Amino acid sequence: MNTRPDKPRELRVFISSTFKDFLWERDRLFSHVFPTVRQAARRRGVEFTAIDLRWGITDEQAQLGHAISACLMEVDECHPYFIGLIGERYGWIPKSVEQYPSTGW
Repeated sequence: MNTRPDKPRELRVFISSTFKDFLWERDRLFSHVFPTVRQAARRRGVEFTAIDLRWGITDEQAQLGHAISACLMEVDECHPYFIGLIGERYGWIPKSVEQYPSTGW
């Protein structure tokens, strides 16, 4: 959570899963769980932000090979708050991992 005095207090949580396996669960988090968490956080002077890249990566970014770096930058911004939903699929694996810049992890 951000504790710097010059920035508002914010709790950023990154949500990760394969989109096809957990569509219902992700939607349920955003429609039922996160509004309650957001209200509780605001009562404590903290802004709650859930990051779901279903809406954050454009087709153009994906085609240009920027999806991984954009995703890892968001993970860094949310660190250490990460929700990983694990199922039977592995998700998308890029052809060459070497083409993506390191984020320091």
